[in-house]
Amino acid sequence: MKTYIEGCAVFRGFVKYKDSTKPFFYDCEKNILYIFPTSEEEYEDNRQKLWDLFFEDDTNQNEWLSNNYIFGYSEYTTKIVFETIGEEENINGFMQYKVSKVFEYNFKEKSFEGIDGLIFESSELNYFYDASSIYNKLKEETGKIVVESNYDKEKEIASFMFEDMKIKVTTKILNKISSGTEKPLDAKTQVFFTFSKKIKDLAKMIEIIMIQNKFMQLISYRRNVKFENVSTLVINEEKKKEKNGIIIFNKLRDNEREKDKSRRNRIMKIEHLENKISGIYDLIVNKHIYFSHLCNNIESIKSYDPMRIGRIFAEFERTYEHIYGINVRSDSYLIVKEKITKELEKMIEQYEGKERRYVRDIIRGFKKGNISLKEKINWALNDCSSIMNDLIKFFYIQDIEVESISERLSDLRNDMIHGEMTYEIKPINLTDIKILEILIYVMNFKYIEIKKENIQDCIKDIFRR
Repeated sequence: MKTYIEGCAVFRGFVKYKDSTKPFFYDCEKNILYIFPTSEEEYEDNRQKLWDLFFEDDTNQNEWLSNNYIFGYSEYTTKIVFETIGEEENINGFMQYKVSKVFEYNFKEKSFEGIDGLIFESSELNYFYDASSIYNKLKEETGKIVVESNYDKEKEIASFMFEDMKIKVTTKILNKISSGTEKPLDAKTQVFFTFSKKIKDLAKMIEIIMIQNKFMQLISYRRNVKFENVSTLVINEEKKKEKNGIIIFNKLRDNEREKDKSRRNRIMKIEHLENKISGIYDLIVNKHIYFSHLCNNIESIKSYDPMRIGRIFAEFERTYEHIYGINVRSDSYLIVKEKITKELEKMIEQYEGKERRYVRDIIRGFKKGNISLKEKINWALNDCSSIMNDLIKFFYIQDIEVESISERLSDLRNDMIHGEMTYEIKPINLTDIKILEILIYVMNFKYIEIKKENIQDCIKDIFRR
């Protein structure tokens, strides 16, 4: 399919607006959609009104629908969907919207039949699955330099369930040959999502795209990952994949391109995740991985402010609860707790009425008693000791016990919760925090059964350790 909006400075056409069709003008650089009145009378009427953004849309219910989607077609006869953000603005009789995403699809087709999948391209994916790996080393034959390409067909790397459908994840590396450049031979990685059934719901499609966005954030430990291209695909009558649309993501917060030259080396590699990538997608889909604590960019990885520290604590607690449950204790602790419970139960007979009920309430509370942050960190560090012990030895100058790490972290978090911040933060506290954020990765990857050596390689990829 040929698309036109990508790379355009301006875009024109008609949109379904309220109960009629209106001409539009889209500024691709400012990401503003302008909707024009069709008569002078309508223009004068517009000047007197403040129109609401969320209006009734009587578009065919079989099409993609949402109050913040505006449908139309372009001057090139392609179909267009604008996803708007914020409120409608009435600029002296002319309506305009800020646009977050644009979807162009179905060139010269009469109706939309849904999509069978998505294609993703980004620099992060090129580094994750090294696109340059398709080229063999240069060699010389009869005085000429020859480059051999190990071009690969699609390779399945994962599959996962999203709601009621299965999504298969495959990769493919494409040759790129350019003239008049310093790098005439290059390659890029494509990641394909293929759905077990067609979808027509634009909101659902965006949600699936965000799953891949979160995957890219996870393997790079930063939020400013950027799609270079997101295309939709259909399976044709010959059972072959073909593009039938493109989605443009406008420049939004946390979506600046990473400028650090080390970005190629600050991302996990596909070979380090072995055959466990499906497990990562499952964690993301089921919301067992959270992303509020991730860094904005590579530079911010080494900086800690109270907000980021608090988010790391919250992420650890959520991860711990998912993997270990809410009340994991050592055998010795459970033995002592059982003895104390029996002694408390003997005291019930010494009281009557309300006092007896109070004793029973105390016993129930004691049995239910939540595990402390210190105990959670201790448990997780010991459970992941085969991986974490080497890192602990690396980060701390002197020999250090796990209990001291968890105790300092617990004291720091308690001080932050009470809002006093009387706790004097020392360099060793920042090292503790670094251990905790690494531990979050280790807990998740150990949970999906990635091998110790591969987890260690992933940690080296992200944290350069």
